Amino acid sequence: MGQAYNFPSAYLTRLLSSRLEISVLLGLVVVGALMAIPAIRNYFAKSQTGFLLYSGSTKILFQKILGLFWFLDGLLQAQPSMPREFIPMVVEPAMSGQPQWLEKLGNLGINMWTLHTVSTDATTVIIQVLIGVMLIVGNETAMAKIGLNLSIIWGLIIWAIAEGMGSIFVTGASILSGAPGAVLLYVIAAVLLLRMDKNKFDSGAAGKVLWNITGGVFLLGALVQLLPAEGFFRGSNLSALFQNAASNPQPLFLKGPIDWLASISASYPTALNLIISGLILVSALGILSNRNRRFWLYFVSGVLVLIWWFGMDFGAVGGVGTDFNLAPVLFAYLLVGYRSIVFGVSQVDYSITESVLHESREDLKTSKLGETQKPLSKTLSNVPGISFNKLVSIWLVMSLAVATIWIVMPDVGSFSQAVSTPQVETAALVDSGGLAQVPGNPLAPNFTLLNQYGTKTSLSSFRGKVVILSFLDPVCYETCPVVAEEFVQTAKLLQKKLSKLEFVAVNANPYFTNLASVNAFDGEHGLTNLPNWEFLTGSAEQLQKVWAQYGAVTEVPQVGMIAHSLLVYMITAAGREAVLTQATGRPGLNLELSYAQMFANEAGRLVGRG
Repeated sequence: MGQAYNFPSAYLTRLLSSRLEISVLLGLVVVGALMAIPAIRNYFAKSQTGFLLYSGSTKILFQKILGLFWFLDGLLQAQPSMPREFIPMVVEPAMSGQPQWLEKLGNLGINMWTLHTVSTDATTVIIQVLIGVMLIVGNETAMAKIGLNLSIIWGLIIWAIAEGMGSIFVTGASILSGAPGAVLLYVIAAVLLLRMDKNKFDSGAAGKVLWNITGGVFLLGALVQLLPAEGFFRGSNLSALFQNAASNPQPLFLKGPIDWLASISASYPTALNLIISGLILVSALGILSNRNRRFWLYFVSGVLVLIWWFGMDFGAVGGVGTDFNLAPVLFAYLLVGYRSIVFGVSQVDYSITESVLHESREDLKTSKLGETQKPLSKTLSNVPGISFNKLVSIWLVMSLAVATIWIVMPDVGSFSQAVSTPQVETAALVDSGGLAQVPGNPLAPNFTLLNQYGTKTSLSSFRGKVVILSFLDPVCYETCPVVAEEFVQTAKLLQKKLSKLEFVAVNANPYFTNLASVNAFDGEHGLTNLPNWEFLTGSAEQLQKVWAQYGAVTEVPQVGMIAHSLLVYMITAAGREAVLTQATGRPGLNLELSYAQMFANEAGRLVGRG
């Protein structure tokens, strides 16, 4: 659950269990990182003359960069907010407006995540870190080939569900926001690494393919940006691209320029969109021209920096970013492609490079840096009882074992449920943590307060009906109106059972306790016409006693609204606590309907049980 302030011990135990899983996960990630760092460090130690003069194969270099992307993505997926926020903040927006067949695929992913939230996120982290480690340390071994194949399979899954296939089927997709998706380029990179040998990378053939792919992405991005049907010549649509980036939590020096550009685009959308489209189109034509590659490398890199900042907000800003978005991947394509092409221009150039590398390596051997590297390598190779390769192997085995334990068996048992459950029923489960069974089903503590009409009303007077009990603030203007709307929708879903159902809210504000306040709330949010609705209030002392009985907490800040628990209890017709959840009051039509469906499903079950 993880939302209420004062849960009984049974709920705290569940919360601690989830935190224990996350702690174990982070421990594994740290172990994996420690194992990968020496390999990465040794790799860069061999490249003292710089990136372009690195003596290893361009293919292996590209493979390691791809592995680094996957490794960092895995670490981003381990952010504490991911188990709960990944679906509503990433997957559901990606599925919005998609074709029905893609929505069904997204629904399957949402349901699988919902049924096993923490463990599915843990497995996602493990898989992505695992792919990264295999590609970084695997070189040309079978381990690397397995990692590349996993990269293709897992990448396609992520691209389809988490990225909504890069929004290519949705109006308004733009290269500025990351279309056609960074992970699609991961997949293409893995295919190239499997299909092309070292010679094609070192001779320039693969480099030309990488540049052509990059140019193609830019060309497609420019054409889409110029299409009137996409709507970027309208101020609201173009401005929305930048406003979405600016909405992420970030330092003011990053947010300020994005806000400024959003304001400019709202006022002068045609001129600004022509400038943006022109920059993207010029970048595409320059890349595809096969001339002055050094100039176009610098020029396009600058354009990518601007896109990455103003359109993509650096990908990972805000706490729910799952990757660094498209721009860094395109830059990697450009840089590796440039190295491949430059070193493949002629044997003379390549031989000169080799001689420079030879001299650099000789200098390195006699330098102080070389002296400091030698003891480090000896230390790494003389770890008592185990070699670095064995450590990596242990990491891989641990990762696969944990993935199997955490996700494969539970999800196999839940697959049929995930396939058959409508998507609308899963959003609230993710947002709230689901409906928790109250241990032992104790009798609900009785209390007596005044209803909105001034009549004394006790909880026990509703025996024979299923009660949906909540705690609402009558002067709240953010979360409580959302919960109220969810109850209205729940009543619509249960029209045939309303005679056996009662909606009861207890005032959660110790200051606004009068009848005028609760009646104003009812009238403003359409509750006056809700059958079997009771909004109960009383003195501050009476209300505090009820809050304590049900574990509801109210905090009074010096400034602003009252902060309080949004607990929702389901009480059986016999007066026993059945289930409990903590609503968030997060606005959004889909989420509100999902909560209503969740409440209706459980209330209908309890009514049927009698």
